[in-house]
Formats: sequence, structure tokens, C-alpha cells
Amino acid sequence: MSPPADPSSEDEDKPPDGEESAPSADSGREDVVSGLMKQSLQALVKRIMLIREKLKEKLRILGTPGSWEHLTTQSGVNSFIGLLPSQVEFLAKHKHIYLLPNGQINICSINSKNLNYVARSIHEAVLSTTVQDYSLSGESEDKIQLKVPQIKWQSETFLNS
Repeated sequence: MSPPADPSSEDEDKPPDGEESAPSADSGREDVVSGLMKQSLQALVKRIMLIREKLKEKLRILGTPGSWEHLTTQSGVNSFIGLLPSQVEFLAKHKHIYLLPNGQINICSINSKNLNYVARSIHEAVLSTTVQDYSLSGESEDKIQLKVPQIKWQSETFLNS
């Protein structure tokens, strides 16, 4: 007669030799949930990039001064759109579009219903604050050129050090 099996044995969860364990119902659900989460995340990433592309194109069509390439080279839900503090203030005060003081906007807050409004508002902010800034210094409006400030990203600081 064989000795009784030790209940604390690690081998008790293993199937006998030659047999494979059947996948549990939980692992099947986890695979489905994981697959759905991946699909949702991929859809979100595509939507964010599409919004970035459309905003950049709208600003180009409007003739908004400056380069807007950085909108599509950045990634993530937030974007530094390169506006001056006076332009950010203009958007908040006159257009009720609220960004962080450094010009960061949550791209997910832009949708097909407000995209045109956001693009036109950014365009107006860039033009009106540029005109105001240069008019105060005595420059004529026909000589105005917007100089978009170069932003040094935090990641560049870490990568270059």
C-alpha cells in the first residue's frame, strides 16, 4: 500500500503525468477582456492622432502663423500647442477655452463638434495677441511675423544629459 499523499505538496495542483490541464473559464474571460481593452486602447490612440491631424490641418487652412507640425509629432492625450501666455489668456477670457498656463491642452477634449471652434479660436488668439503685442511696440501690422517659441521638452533634457 502506498503512503497517503501530503496535502501540502506542490504537486497536487499539477495534473497526472501525460495529462494536460484544461484552461479555466476565468482565463478565457481574461483573454476576451484583455483583447477588448487592447482594441479600445488602439481606437483611442487612433482617435487622438486623427484629432491632432485635423487640428493641424484646420490651422494650416486658416493660415494660422507658425508651424503646427509639433501637434502630430507629440503623442498622448495632452499636447503643448506652443502658445504664449497672452494667447492662453485670450482663449480663456474671450473663447472660454481653458488650457494650462504653459499652453498644454487635453486633446481628448476636442471632438468633431468643437474642432472648428477650437481651431478658429487658436487662430484668433495667435493673430489678436500678436497684433496687440507688436502694436504696443510701434510696429506696423504688415510687418508682423509670429515667432513660435521653441519649447524644450523635459524628455529632451533627460535624453541629452
